[in-house]
Amino acid sequence: VVVVVVVVVVFSAKTTPQPLQQWKLQVIYQGVGRDVGRYLANVHFGTSSLAEPLESRYTKAAHFQQNIKLIEVTLKVFFQDPYYDCPINGWKKRAPDLKEAVSKLQADENVKSSVYFLKDRFINAPQALLHGDLHTGSIFVSGRKQETIEQISQMKQQQGRSGRRTLLKRKTVAFDCEFTFYGPMGFDIGQLIGNICMGAFAQVLHMKHVEERSQKQSCSMHLAKQITELWGAYVKSFESQFRQQACDRNANKEEDDNDDVWCS
Repeated sequence: VVVVVVVVVVFSAKTTPQPLQQWKLQVIYQGVGRDVGRYLANVHFGTSSLAEPLESRYTKAAHFQQNIKLIEVTLKVFFQDPYYDCPINGWKKRAPDLKEAVSKLQADENVKSSVYFLKDRFINAPQALLHGDLHTGSIFVSGRKQETIEQISQMKQQQGRSGRRTLLKRKTVAFDCEFTFYGPMGFDIGQLIGNICMGAFAQVLHMKHVEERSQKQSCSMHLAKQITELWGAYVKSFESQFRQQACDRNANKEEDDNDDVWCS
């Protein structure tokens, strides 16, 4: 298993890489969710106790846990500041109409209890090496062809719903890894899915004319599709590596009936 620690990217494509946030400009990249799901599965599995020897894993974990300042920033932003009247919370200026909903959330003891549990997991469950700041602004997509919402709609009309769609030849890259540390695998996945959800729900805010409603709905649906593809690819790749590792180990020892299930 190849352990990915630092990603250095050189783009060979002729087109300029686009941050994934540029989806609000209605540029559609097919399969990005699958790309990111496989990337996360490779890193999470490869740096977990399922794949690495205990000694080397503890050595690497100790190294990355020295990233204390940025780990503290993440703790504050995700598990502290949103749940009290913190001065740096930006909703008062950006969306003052949320005051009632925010006050209700901050007063909910069940929410605070759940957040405390997640905060404890964040600190005390070093399952694997995390990106630590994975959102749509820390993913680059590059390709030789871009399909807009309008072009996809025209292709559907010309080819029919059962027709095959021309896919974008893309390159998907996660960068900005300065928040990297060993933590719970679900943090990377949950943070990205939450960010994509915000993008999907916010499409209507970018609508300048009623005529754009169909276009914005199509973009929201595309973003929602990336979530299902992300999770599906993550589970499939993680399980595949787990099964392959079990088979490799069984090849070096006598067959055990209890292990056969992982090689089927």
